[in-house]
Amino acid sequence: MSQENSENQIVNIDDENAANQVVQSEQTSAPQNQEDNFDNLQKAVQILAQAKQLDELKRYDKALTLYRQGVDMLLEEMIVRQGTEQSRSYLRDKCNDFMNRIDQLKMMLQNQRAENKENEAKI
Repeated sequence: MSQENSENQIVNIDDENAANQVVQSEQTSAPQNQEDNFDNLQKAVQILAQAKQLDELKRYDKALTLYRQGVDMLLEEMIVRQGTEQSRSYLRDKCNDFMNRIDQLKMMLQNQRAENKENEAKI
């Protein structure tokens, strides 16, 4: 896959508003003692937005690290929190999208490193 094609498949976190709506709907349906824990979900959304920005800037190593961190946080929230079926489905879909992008970045970085080693061997 060319670098240009992989860049076109960057996960769209522009629907951060949709993610925030999920957080808000979860907050209104959550018991009072769980409300404080939504900070983790909001933090995950922020981390994933930052990962997307780094991805667009072609800072793939750092983007990969943040994508992984954000996905881990989302998966943890899915385990800990019951939520509505709509919110769980949304988070599950987003996790799948981000994990696909993580796989793309890993392959791209492996190819870049292999090319760098080949170029160093030629010198």
